[in-house]
Amino acid sequence: MSISGIRTALAASLDDIATLTVYDNVPDSISSFPAVYFDIDTINYHQDAGGDQKDTIEIVLLSGRADGITSANVKLDTYLEKSGTSSIMAYAEAASFTTHAAAFIVKDFRRSKGGERIGGELYSGGRFRCEFIAL
Repeated sequence: MSISGIRTALAASLDDIATLTVYDNVPDSISSFPAVYFDIDTINYHQDAGGDQKDTIEIVLLSGRADGITSANVKLDTYLEKSGTSSIMAYAEAASFTTHAAAFIVKDFRRSKGGERIGGELYSGGRFRCEFIAL
């Protein structure tokens, strides 16, 4: 599966969370919160002797502008649950990767201590680190 295919599958699945704005690439600006976009961390073309490819993709969750960091971080809580109607982990792992997908897992979430900068604006939020193994 291509990198754009992974983004498309994740976006389609996370778009089912009614209160979340989903961007399949890094946006120039954010119009409503909370929002997510996808960022490629690493691509390992020959991860093992069998030639499987292991990619690390981050789902970046933004809760608001960094000047309101306390209230913005509280808004993240419902999206960080392991399951439920707003669980990013549950929806991401349920995404339909139709070709050559061996596994997709959400490994962890880390708050962005320095914030996330997009288009000159600083936002509070964090990153879900995910692994996608393609055959």
